[in-house]
Amino acid sequence: MVLNKSFGVIGGDLRQLEVARKLKEDGNEVSVYGLDNIQKKQMVDIKTLNLKDMVSTSDYLVFPLPVTRDGININAPFFSSHINMKYDLCPLLDSQAIFGGIITSFAEAVNNPKIHINDYYAREDFMIFNALLTAEGAVKIALNESQDTINKSKCLVVGYGRIGKVLSRLLKDMGALVTVSARNSKDVSWAKINGYQTINVNNLENEVHFDLVFNTVPAVILNSTNLHLIKISNLIIDLASAPGGVDTKTAEALGIKVKLAPGLPGKFFPKSAGKIIVETIYKIIKEKNL
Repeated sequence: MVLNKSFGVIGGDLRQLEVARKLKEDGNEVSVYGLDNIQKKQMVDIKTLNLKDMVSTSDYLVFPLPVTRDGININAPFFSSHINMKYDLCPLLDSQAIFGGIITSFAEAVNNPKIHINDYYAREDFMIFNALLTAEGAVKIALNESQDTINKSKCLVVGYGRIGKVLSRLLKDMGALVTVSARNSKDVSWAKINGYQTINVNNLENEVHFDLVFNTVPAVILNSTNLHLIKISNLIIDLASAPGGVDTKTAEALGIKVKLAPGLPGKFFPKSAGKIIVETIYKIIKEKNL
């Protein structure tokens, strides 16, 4: 735990507000910028400074996940203006340690070896806990959107990476009949060892039926060809980042409901997600002696 240090928290969604709260709760000096449109009652005891003052008084700067969505401006959905990385922010930086999620574009804009840039999203320990929040969010959507229970339902999980592994286990523990679709032979073997049925949705020869389908792959795996063979009684929950993994036009034509659901930790569990971010930042500071 880092104590008596100054942190500047810039932009982001409700996760960033929770990051600021957690840092302050731990005894650090905290200020924020770019969260102006969050209700004032949520910002109690959180100091807001202008960008120049915040950067100059902070030992560490915490950026959102993702740091930017357009490669130009800081991701700041609760800010009425823009925070341009190259022109508004970079000239103010000195030698601070910077933390953010998916930070490559910002690092390229900074291009300053004196500044310590750290991507907490690139760490396996962060990704595992983030996958758990995503999986729980997916189940929450399924329970809200479907008229059936998870128990005894036939579920297909497309992709067996971090999220796919956690989600499959969570569904199985709730009594679902889980099938995993994976192309990598190693993933197929692990899925079988863990007690799941396996298929390759790109090599279907006959119709298959599922109550719920969860996609975790950020490529259009559920395309026109296999959507005609997969009979889905409830919905597809697409957890992948843009462009997603579902041919939504075909799904709509077939009467299949698709729920696009990227970024669930920030939407459903900002407090838990913010805590994970802070804990990961503390680990980086300690490991790198920043």
